[in-house]
Amino acid sequence: MPWRSLADLKRGGKVEPAFYASPALVDWLFMDAPAGRPAMLPGPGEAGRVLDGDETVRVHRGLGPEDILLTVGGGDAGGHSAFFPSWSRGRSVSFVTKEIPA
Repeated sequence: MPWRSLADLKRGGKVEPAFYASPALVDWLFMDAPAGRPAMLPGPGEAGRVLDGDETVRVHRGLGPEDILLTVGGGDAGGHSAFFPSWSRGRSVSFVTKEIPA
């Protein structure tokens, strides 16, 4: 599933207070929220507490398609592929890749 509810992420400990300190991350959290971005955001001590409406907020895996890196390799055993999600969410560096010719 490319998304989880905000409530599930909070129950799993995946919503940090820093998410609410960054306007870009708040926009990302609530981009598909039926009620839109809340007028009042939770304080640092409440960031992980499940609030009314969190079950209906879909949080997507990445900020956009550029957050998904697909790789394909091969060899004598046949082709293999892998999916590498970005964990940076704009807080770190983007993917660094280099093609290695066969």
